[in-house]
Amino acid sequence: MLQAEHLSAKESRDDAAIFTVSNWSTATMSIGLWPLSGAPRADTEVTVLASDPAYNLWQARFSPKERWIAFVAQKVDTPNTSRLAVMPSSGGDRSRRRFLGDPQGLTDKPRWSPDGHILYFIRLDGGYYTMWGQPFDPDNGTAVGAPFKVTHFDSPASYILKNLGLMEPDVSRTQLIVSIEERTGRILIMDNVER
Repeated sequence: MLQAEHLSAKESRDDAAIFTVSNWSTATMSIGLWPLSGAPRADTEVTVLASDPAYNLWQARFSPKERWIAFVAQKVDTPNTSRLAVMPSSGGDRSRRRFLGDPQGLTDKPRWSPDGHILYFIRLDGGYYTMWGQPFDPDNGTAVGAPFKVTHFDSPASYILKNLGLMEPDVSRTQLIVSIEERTGRILIMDNVER
């Protein structure tokens, strides 16, 4: 059965293709470009940029200048872990990927800063999802230093949505947008309940 995920609000720089993730032409989720000229059967002309029988590749995003693609790589045999990865926008096999972060962690939703110098992502941290930032060198395609924690929503009262399928963060030049769930409680004292 086909699964597809539209990944980027923008099409390719020349508006000739749509950037997607699907399992249309591979057994696992792969990253590809579907040409607009091929509509309504663009799936027959997809250019697969990355696929891997050992990984599902999710949440791909072009960097601002479209030199890099950030994505999440989830091992098929360990679905409760996922890693942030970066590769050149021309795609390629596993040798062209650079993994970032903890190989045993759960990472999701990579988003580029407008200048491409920070790669934001969500990570499971102590039972709660938190937003992190990874300084990035867009000229060399490498992480620069350690990631830093951006949000501290780590209590039962206020936290990032636990259902990541409903969570799509976004980044502007001055703001980071995340969906927060808040829970409150109160005690009511009622008089005259015997009537």
